[in-house]
Amino acid sequence: MIQRMILTFSVTECIGISWLLFLQVNRVIGLNKRANRGRCFCSLQISFEMRYIFILMLLGIVGMAASCDDENNSENIKEDPDVDLSTQRRFPQEVGGYEYFFRPQNTWVGDPMPFYENGTYHVFYLQDERPASDQFHPWHLVETNDASSYDYKGVAIPCGETDEQDIAIGTGSVIKKDGIYYAFYTGHKWNHAPDQPREAVMMATSTDLQNWNKNQDFMLFADPGYDQNEFRDPYLIKDESSGEYIMLVSTRLNNKATLAKYVSTDLINWELELPFYSDDSVFMIECVDIFEMRGKWYFIYSNINDRKVHYLTSESLFGQWEKPQDDLLDGSAYYAAKSASDGQERLLFGWCPTRINDEDSNDYNWGGSLVVHNLAADETGALKTAMPAALDTEFSQMAAWGVIEQTEGTLETENGFELDASEKRQTAWLSRILKPHKIETNVTFDEDAQNFGFVFGATTGLESVYALHIDVNEKLLKLAYLSDWNSDNTSYEVINALPVDVTPNTELNIKILIEGSVCVTYLDGKKAFTNRIYKMTQNPWMLFSDTGNVVFDDFEVKVSDLN
Repeated sequence: MIQRMILTFSVTECIGISWLLFLQVNRVIGLNKRANRGRCFCSLQISFEMRYIFILMLLGIVGMAASCDDENNSENIKEDPDVDLSTQRRFPQEVGGYEYFFRPQNTWVGDPMPFYENGTYHVFYLQDERPASDQFHPWHLVETNDASSYDYKGVAIPCGETDEQDIAIGTGSVIKKDGIYYAFYTGHKWNHAPDQPREAVMMATSTDLQNWNKNQDFMLFADPGYDQNEFRDPYLIKDESSGEYIMLVSTRLNNKATLAKYVSTDLINWELELPFYSDDSVFMIECVDIFEMRGKWYFIYSNINDRKVHYLTSESLFGQWEKPQDDLLDGSAYYAAKSASDGQERLLFGWCPTRINDEDSNDYNWGGSLVVHNLAADETGALKTAMPAALDTEFSQMAAWGVIEQTEGTLETENGFELDASEKRQTAWLSRILKPHKIETNVTFDEDAQNFGFVFGATTGLESVYALHIDVNEKLLKLAYLSDWNSDNTSYEVINALPVDVTPNTELNIKILIEGSVCVTYLDGKKAFTNRIYKMTQNPWMLFSDTGNVVFDDFEVKVSDLN
């Protein structure tokens, strides 16, 4: 444990000590006056000067004490005696809802479908309850102005009866026409007869986005040749050039993942046209989102095979769709993302899955917490993801934290840490943070640095830890599991990875937002990397570097003013 010997006095203590000294000086002056009674006026003059000088000294001491007190309070409260420097593992239960990575209490979020209007993002989503009943995934609604807080509105479109097509409900989209809101959604009749289709497109209407009426007369099944059991996720967009509405439906045709294209002028009567897009490398293209930004068109989709969110680009809505060099918008713990824009900022809404029984070693569930990224295009047209601005500024209060232990080659600087791992691995072991928090630092590394970053779940013994780190050689941001941090024979398993462009001796801004078991990392305002780490919750963590020299500068841990 790092031991610091610091002698500090509060303002009150300094005043008290100074006052006692002042009384003692007065006593000495009094004795001196009695001893010099009858002598010249100079002795009296000296006594007044001594008092005057001492008053100035007293004021100076008080000022210094106040200055020291302010200085001690300004440096991330690292010396706070209430900081918990213990390393025993805690096992907090995943109870209650999430505030920043929204989910309601005792239920989970799947497939968000955002619709923006008049300053509000109306985020419809599939409500996941566990255990699920025969009727599952109704549409629920939550609203937000900026992704920093949420207002849960409850059920929007309920499931149908057990004999109806929408006994279970799937993803869709919302569009407005002539003052009426139209929701097109998937009716998933999981208990269908062998000669009946499992999926169909259904529709409901509303005048206020909260109260919806199902149109029992509308039902769109797959046309001949298309897969009637894989026919879902209708996406609506208006072609401004023709005035027609286009509906794209995720399905399969000729053993290819396909977007079937339907057109309409009234949103009721639809005509099938040639497929909008096909891909023989994936089984299904899910949760499509298409929009224009800075003169270029973007096509976002979720790949059912690798469970990741990808995108394509085109010069026009009906042009040739091309895959960029880096087509990923996050890793494998972020799915079904769709976007909406207020005209200035575009937000991308997806979900981070939970794991079975809330255990890191288990498989992912379907559904989890809502995670939102800011989505923008750079000067080349490549999409970049960043923390939403309002969410970033929400975390502005310095958190209390402390250093549990640091290795010999780790130097605690004025603004962070320098890890000299030229001979062996170096670490800074840091105390647990109990509240949702944001970690931010500017990192530079030299040509010899190969792996560096953060370790979560760093409890006693440092067994079964999770390294969130940059692999410089492979140019990947990784989340990896290590069975024993201190052993050369530890098992190393990559859980999630994302391509990143990193260069030695170039500053790299890293922000990590943590709430409960959800951890979202943002690199340089360009890359988002979402993960679920249960052992991270309320447990100690570390900075590390395996080789080379790495500086974590401008190092801060902040919490929300509201917590």
